[in-house]
Amino acid sequence: MQPSPYDTPPSQFADPSAVPPPLAGGPPPGSIKVFGILHLVIAGFGIIGGIWTVLTVLFFADFIAWTNRIGGGKQPDAFQQAQIAYMDEIAWITWLQLGFSVILIVLLLIAGINLLKHRDKGRVVSVRYAWTSIGTKIVGLAIMLVYAMPAASRMNEAILGDVGGQFGNAVGAVTTVSSIIGMASSLVYPILVLFIVNSEKVRNYLAGR
Repeated sequence: MQPSPYDTPPSQFADPSAVPPPLAGGPPPGSIKVFGILHLVIAGFGIIGGIWTVLTVLFFADFIAWTNRIGGGKQPDAFQQAQIAYMDEIAWITWLQLGFSVILIVLLLIAGINLLKHRDKGRVVSVRYAWTSIGTKIVGLAIMLVYAMPAASRMNEAILGDVGGQFGNAVGAVTTVSSIIGMASSLVYPILVLFIVNSEKVRNYLAGR
């Protein structure tokens, strides 16, 4: 028997298991908009900080020379020479950290825009940002302790001689503690992202969007 042209064609979702789940109704969790805005704000500050870092690395020695010309054309003193040598020695660390920052900024921009559009991609990229941020901060702290702090001690010795070595040890201890505290505080935001943006309530609302 030929099917009537007036019969309703079978649905592609005849199998109930093939029917996509309905989108979560109700108002969106406020954390989606809050973190979407925060992502973009932090990315903006990161862009400004990155530009300042590039200018500092590229033109630090020129800036010292310029200030000396204004001051009467004198040559860089021991303190300034030690600073220039220190900046040159840790330049690779600065560029590496800048590379980390660029990656995090891109992730924040993508995540922030998609969260504000209520897309699940914003949540997914936020989680990637959080783990990437935690990883790069741990790596950055290790590099600072192993390479940057010894370079800072050498700069102090060049400036102050034997006193500089003792001073450098004291500064090194303070820097170590402050760096650990700084890293711990910088982990607050990515940890909040993991717990709030990736919460069950947010996941359920963004599912399928």
